[in-house]
Amino acid sequence: MINLKNIDINSDLGEGLGNDADLMPHLSSCNIACGGHFGDLSSIKETVLIAKDYNVKIGAHPSYPDKLNFGREELDISDNELIDSLKSQLSNILEVISEDSSLKLNHIKAHGALYNKSLSDFRTAKLFVDFVTPYDVPIYAPYNSLVAKIAESNGVKVLNEVFLDRNYNVDGSLVSRKLKNAMFLDVDLMLERIISVLKRNELKTPTGELVFLKADTFCIHGDTENSSSLLKTLKNNMLTY
Repeated sequence: MINLKNIDINSDLGEGLGNDADLMPHLSSCNIACGGHFGDLSSIKETVLIAKDYNVKIGAHPSYPDKLNFGREELDISDNELIDSLKSQLSNILEVISEDSSLKLNHIKAHGALYNKSLSDFRTAKLFVDFVTPYDVPIYAPYNSLVAKIAESNGVKVLNEVFLDRNYNVDGSLVSRKLKNAMFLDVDLMLERIISVLKRNELKTPTGELVFLKADTFCIHGDTENSSSLLKTLKNNMLTY
């Protein structure tokens, strides 16, 4: 029997959707937008305070500096420009956290196009690892991804992440959001997915093939349709499993 009561469930928050307070009671960690794809000091502080109220671990969620496309498109910018932006984003959330000695940064998770590109592009993955290393916190990244391998070889702890609300291709990549079957929204099947990954390190694709994955944390996106309802039902099912 798997004990699901201590499984880490995370979500991307502070993204201007107005649902942080609804999602937070059902999470154990969160990834807060810190000025790249969305956010400023005011929005970060608001989300941090909600996380503190519910004892949810606080993570930074930096991205390409691209609020126009919500960080979901690759930007053609220099390495120095990207590093400067990422450092600025982290300084935002660290400034907010520093106001309360009881708070600390738990992890860093890249957002959107930056997250996806770092999975297989060496230059982007190495840049991201070089950026996160001085902060001495784990990163959330998919198991066996390029960024995870580079992080581990450089002494950066990796917490393997599996998405509960996204479908996967057989190679372990996510089905593109441009396709109709990108999303995975059946809460009962989400619980089955958690159990399958934890028991057998397996996840089923839409075509029925199996992907080998490991997970330390599971994510439901804050902007997923009915995300708060999905999370509430999932968490209740996990507690009674």
